[in-house]
Amino acid sequence: MNISKIFKLSAVALAAISVSGAALADTAETKGGLKIKTDDGRFEMSIGGRIQYDYYNVNQDDEAVFGSGVTTGSQNGSFFRRARLSFAGKLYGWEYLFVPDFSQNTGGIGATAGGGTTGLTFGTGATGPGVGVNFQELYVTTKVWDGTLFIGQFKPFRGMEELTSSNEITFLERPFTTASGLYNTQFGMGVGYQKVFMDMFNVAVNTYTLPGTGQNAASGTTNGGYAVGGRIVFSPIHDEGLVAHLGTSYSYERTQNNLTQGAGVRYAGRRGGNTGTLVTNVANSGNQYFAVEAAGVLGPVYFQSEIGKGQFGQAGITTNLGATALHAAASWFVTGETKPYDLKKGVFKSPKPINSWGAVELTTRFEYFDDEGAVTGSTEIQDVTNFIAGVNYYVNPNVRFMVNYNWANATSVADTHDKPESIAIRTHVYW
Repeated sequence: MNISKIFKLSAVALAAISVSGAALADTAETKGGLKIKTDDGRFEMSIGGRIQYDYYNVNQDDEAVFGSGVTTGSQNGSFFRRARLSFAGKLYGWEYLFVPDFSQNTGGIGATAGGGTTGLTFGTGATGPGVGVNFQELYVTTKVWDGTLFIGQFKPFRGMEELTSSNEITFLERPFTTASGLYNTQFGMGVGYQKVFMDMFNVAVNTYTLPGTGQNAASGTTNGGYAVGGRIVFSPIHDEGLVAHLGTSYSYERTQNNLTQGAGVRYAGRRGGNTGTLVTNVANSGNQYFAVEAAGVLGPVYFQSEIGKGQFGQAGITTNLGATALHAAASWFVTGETKPYDLKKGVFKSPKPINSWGAVELTTRFEYFDDEGAVTGSTEIQDVTNFIAGVNYYVNPNVRFMVNYNWANATSVADTHDKPESIAIRTHVYW
């Protein structure tokens, strides 16, 4: 089914919902979005969305013997990073969320440099025909024992940056400690449970299947395996303008049907270099991930850091290849805003501007990825660093402009370097 047909069917469905909603609902709210409620409160539906329009310009590294120095600059330009609708609602004590993405962003598809599995691929990050619609979150929830039970497709409970909505992230792209680097699985289909204890602990556990083909579990044609994991968050202080957050997570993913998983990173932004898969497990073996996280708010200042370790199963029960990822980030609202904290999810959100003309946030982040399985004497990438300096301008609670400047350094085992730089600009509208 092509995109035009999907939009037509969506329009018909929304029209039908509007007609039926008018008959059943006493109120229709438009403040902060479109929401329809029935008079008895049993049914509720809201429609949201986001549009993220990006521009990238990568500065070529003329001295590099691999990576950005051998490209022609054709990756520069603009594209839609995300174009999503979200449908959320309630019915008889159950809630649902459905988020399709229409951007058709191909990300890692691009030219190859360096040759073989140790070479670099350059993501187009572009809108392309024939890719189809990707399903993001697609689940139902209900309250069980004062906690929330999740059934469907959702992000595994691990890593604060990974679980933060793309509407709330401080930088254009997530760091290496997320599914943009260390984790192979971004979404899984399964069951999860999350509960807050004593107004300071957030405990979450989940079990899910791995995607068989493609990154999105909904498009997988075979079962790629199974996984279990969980996350614990401790936040003894979470007042406005003063927050302390500590967390840790663990997950175990085992592939099957002769499929493998691995880790690799993009650097210098989404259109910079892409290491491809640096570390991978052998087919039908298990991967383990450990991570710790720390974050806090002190007035207009926000900081966070995460360290993740991946162990990828090899031949033999005790043989593993490893990868380590870490990042440290900070931001300062020059205009005096402070980031709010959501203990129910264990993540931070974006503030509303306190000035009529908007809010300004200065940002910086350092991130590092270490390929512990790099083979001595090879041309394989051994480690990657990326440094970002940026600024976010919040025009209002629903419109934001973001600018990131990236400095990156990818180092091979042979001590050759790729040092691209890039500037990235995002226009972000969400409702």
